[in-house]
Amino acid sequence: MTIYEKIKLLVSEKENLTVSKLEQELNFGSGTIRRWQETIPGVDKLLKVANYFEIPITLLLDDQKQFNLEAQYKPFTIEIAQLITQLSEADRQYLLKEMIEYGTFQKQKLKKK
Repeated sequence: MTIYEKIKLLVSEKENLTVSKLEQELNFGSGTIRRWQETIPGVDKLLKVANYFEIPITLLLDDQKQFNLEAQYKPFTIEIAQLITQLSEADRQYLLKEMIEYGTFQKQKLKKK
């Protein structure tokens, strides 16, 4: 997956946003991001895009599998983080322990298949 394809995916997740609108909001020239289908963008421009979407710049540079997972679960991650901030420290620690145990259980279950 190219950097351009990743940005298109991120754009599609935002309501009323297009690649052209993103270019305008970031003060890029018209067609700048589209040209990234065939050229490598500068770090300064990539950083602006990453900051706009509130993601680490490495996410735009990493392999497709990791990108898809993070893009897919980002809305849930934000919602969960907001809920967790309302918990006491003891409840947060308990929840974290339970989530780790559940994740470990599911991994073992998948290995058996």
